[in-house]
Amino acid sequence: MEILGVPFGLETGIQPWAQQCIGDLQSFLTKLQHEHIPKQNALLLLRACGLPKWNFVSRSMAPRAIQREHELVDTLIMETACRKMDLPNHSELPSIVKSRLALPIRDGGIGLRTFADTADAAYIASICSAVPEIYKQLQGNSTMPNRFRNDVEYSHSRLIGTGISYIDQCITPSTSEMWLKFKNGAPNHIQRLLTRCIEQKALHSLLSPRTDILSQSEQSVQRSNYICSMASLRASASKISHDWLKVLPDNPEYRIADHHFSLALRAYLGLPPQDNLPSKCVCNEILTPLHFHNCEVIRQSACSARHDLIVNRIARLIRRCGGSAIVEPAFRSDISTEQTLRPDILASLSNGSFMVDVGVVNPAAPSFSNAPALMAIRRRESLKRRKYNGIAQANGCRFFAAVANIFGGVSNFFNSLITAIT
Repeated sequence: MEILGVPFGLETGIQPWAQQCIGDLQSFLTKLQHEHIPKQNALLLLRACGLPKWNFVSRSMAPRAIQREHELVDTLIMETACRKMDLPNHSELPSIVKSRLALPIRDGGIGLRTFADTADAAYIASICSAVPEIYKQLQGNSTMPNRFRNDVEYSHSRLIGTGISYIDQCITPSTSEMWLKFKNGAPNHIQRLLTRCIEQKALHSLLSPRTDILSQSEQSVQRSNYICSMASLRASASKISHDWLKVLPDNPEYRIADHHFSLALRAYLGLPPQDNLPSKCVCNEILTPLHFHNCEVIRQSACSARHDLIVNRIARLIRRCGGSAIVEPAFRSDISTEQTLRPDILASLSNGSFMVDVGVVNPAAPSFSNAPALMAIRRRESLKRRKYNGIAQANGCRFFAAVANIFGGVSNFFNSLITAIT
């Protein structure tokens, strides 16, 4: 029997219903891979529409009855995301990248949470929310109904086993106490709180250093890939660095071309820009994700092009806001030595004039590998302020060091610059 889209009865009848739900989800995932749906839109739709489709199932059905279905759905979602975003096959991804796909965006992930890990939290939260109504139907009987007991105790024990930290607020040490505690109402957002605890535990596990990899040779590709992945995780979890994954492309300025989106996602996850790269660079060094930003052969052209793109984008934004922007103006810093300084932009707006100098840093470089997330940005920011503050003050301008890292993190001065422009 099915009521409000949920079957009631023996597990033998639940399995076909779960398979039907998977079929409906597969149809959605297949349509999502259509070539006319941009990658940026597809990832938003997958998080906003695909995950809630199965979240209803995870709240309605006991995880013990459909555990295999949860694992199958996780695999389908991850494979769809990898295929649509032109990432390597999900089975071939490094373990740290697989974990990051499931982490929330605010923690440096993609936001495709896995139901095999969070189904117990969803089910317990659903039961807690329904306790007052069930209690009324039982006419004050404080004993948990037998038909719920085994399923609830199974999920409850699995949650307790994860060591979550919100037990007092969300669930009790035993199911019988939980039944009594929530008979008059349950707290809001229980599922969100419980799921957050699980996600934080996964993040803490990722941030714990792998000594078996770090002890390998400096030239080890595996060690280099791991360091790059860890640095990108710390940098991507910083404020604003992940906003491009959440913005709605309802304006041409907010739309990212498919090829660029795929490359940005690879950089965000610490993956190489392509799958089948040669083992060595043109400079004869071993080719690793750490090498691209530091190679003396390709650095001058590629990094300069990236720098110029950022400068031109800022200048265009200033002009669109009604100001003037001169790119690379020359200033005499010292008349006696005739030394010339060239900040990237000299801008004038209604709220005053300011100079801007752009910088891009690599927090995965060996000198920053164990540093805090924004240390690389702060160091470059400090160098630029020492270099240009004097000449900016002499010309009655404010100075902004617009520094970003290669994973999307930006400095506070960069944020202040955007505020000053807009």
